Amino acid sequence: MTYTCPIHGDYEPTDWSWMPPSARIRTTTCPRCMDAQRERERALQQAYDADCRSYDRWRQCGIPTRYRSRTLDNWQPQGAAQQLAGKIVRRYVDDLEANLDAGDGLVLSGPPGTGKTHLAAGILTAAAQRGIIGRYISWPSAVERHKATFGKRDDDDAELLEDLRTGRLLVLDEIGVRSSSDYDRGLLFELVDARYSGEWSTVVCTNLTPAELDTVGERTADRLREMAATVVIPGTSRRIAAGTDDALRSAPWALQPPEKPSERMEISVDGQMQECTLSVNGKEVW
Repeated sequence: MTYTCPIHGDYEPTDWSWMPPSARIRTTTCPRCMDAQRERERALQQAYDADCRSYDRWRQCGIPTRYRSRTLDNWQPQGAAQQLAGKIVRRYVDDLEANLDAGDGLVLSGPPGTGKTHLAAGILTAAAQRGIIGRYISWPSAVERHKATFGKRDDDDAELLEDLRTGRLLVLDEIGVRSSSDYDRGLLFELVDARYSGEWSTVVCTNLTPAELDTVGERTADRLREMAATVVIPGTSRRIAAGTDDALRSAPWALQPPEKPSERMEISVDGQMQECTLSVNGKEVW
């Protein structure tokens, strides 16, 4: 007997006589349909695994919980100057791989509440979606965590600043938010100098104006001006408005745990077309 697959043509039934009677399979599937099924399952698995990796990268980069719903798409500029700032940031993201390869970054400068961290979170999300591992850290928090490890060799934060010296993309928030000691400025210089020398891209968020940047240390500011284009984001704080913006408050996180894909396809079984469900291995996402 010969079966005919409407898609792939004739195929011979499978000989199951070598199997014990209790285990024999009574049906015969078109071999080329089976190949097509396996190929489609492989493609679905690869796409699903890529989505899981993007989500894991995004969750691990340290974006503060409040900013996990912030994207470049839901940033609302106020006035022409902020519109221009948004366009510059978008151009940076459009050429993200090239910018990271060149070690180019940004200094987002503006008063409190004008959207600097929002934009920086959007950059990190775009990076994660493209397979790039980024990291967010608030500089005052980094300094405090570093100082808290003094005399504690087994502390998890003992190598924090050393870890920040490398990596394709670092968002360094709240630079210059408070007066700092010579020791603190020295720490910042060592970090910026390491990333400058290694051509690692850094996005800095600061309330300092471009003219005030030297207050973090002249050598530090000098390197930042070369390694990162300055983007001025003027305006007044939008935090009061954001607190009552229902669309922004209810916005979902920029990335969601990927759902296991479900798809059906038709294959020929004993010469008859039947639907089957494609199988994809799930992955635990946190």
